[in-house]
Amino acid sequence: MPLTASENTAVAADLLHRTSRRHIVRAVERRWPDKEIVLGPQHPSVTSYVCRVTVNGEDLIAKYSWLGLSLVSILRGVAPIGERSVVGVFRRKFNGLSTAGRLRTLGQDSRLPEHERQEVAELVRTAAWRLLRMAGAISTRRDLLVFGDLKPEHVHIDGPHLNFIDPAVQWAAGPQPDIAKLTGRAVLLAVGHPDRSAGSQIVQGVAATLARYLAALPEHERAGQLREIMVLWLMDTVSILSTCLSAPQGLLLTPHQQSLVERARTVAGFVDRASALLVGSSGCCWPGTRGCRRTGCMATSSASTVTARSSARRRRPSTATRSPSRCGRSSTNSTSGRR
Repeated sequence: MPLTASENTAVAADLLHRTSRRHIVRAVERRWPDKEIVLGPQHPSVTSYVCRVTVNGEDLIAKYSWLGLSLVSILRGVAPIGERSVVGVFRRKFNGLSTAGRLRTLGQDSRLPEHERQEVAELVRTAAWRLLRMAGAISTRRDLLVFGDLKPEHVHIDGPHLNFIDPAVQWAAGPQPDIAKLTGRAVLLAVGHPDRSAGSQIVQGVAATLARYLAALPEHERAGQLREIMVLWLMDTVSILSTCLSAPQGLLLTPHQQSLVERARTVAGFVDRASALLVGSSGCCWPGTRGCRRTGCMATSSASTVTARSSARRRRPSTATRSPSRCGRSSTNSTSGRR
């Protein structure tokens, strides 16, 4: 089944389908000019045009990428060209002038109930706002030239064979982006898995993999690297969730991607809670950051919290602690004993 046209798309989907196939045929003919070539049907994908190609009886997988952007972005008419890093993609999606409008209509073709769609859109908006504020803490070094964009969507399973279908080259500061994408996408596979016991095994495997990676680091680096991986993980999760929710009707989704749309409220709720924890539930800045002037922020209230607890320890019969909740508000719990 090819792409079909939708009244909500900025680019005609059938035109994109025909043009993608024409480019693939030309590339194959240049590579094998004297061979018999048969193009198979389109494979489900929201990122690139993927199909099977038979060359003289040998089955191959062809992938055509438009400007390095997802098919959803092309069809929706959102096509700025930028770097492919997790942070770069996230900023491109959620830090533009049209972001508010796109988030308001997020999931309009998903067939989710309207109240659920609106709830998901608000959760994504809130989480994206928090994550954008944390993006500045992610390393921007470009130490390593990496071949390929390593994530499950770029591994095509054909019987017993694995085909890596993303030959792109990108810069990286270290292994954190790959770890974040692989662990995050694996958890999404677990969320949508029809067998709950298999889903639990996937999550346990992710936790064990992450624990092994952190255990190999110097102790003083573990907290910072875990925080960076979590921010990248959440950014990537929000990006793929929004891509699947933005898919116009007629664009083929894989069973996993369709399952992700159906469980969008669960995933969006997780990202919302996790991003809140990363900013100390303040929605403002990193815990321990100095210089924030917003009342009740974790960064500015941390000193008074420590002071209150120290005073409480000196006054044994009476204790008082301040625990920040949302930015601008805090709660005080106290207990008093008799002398």
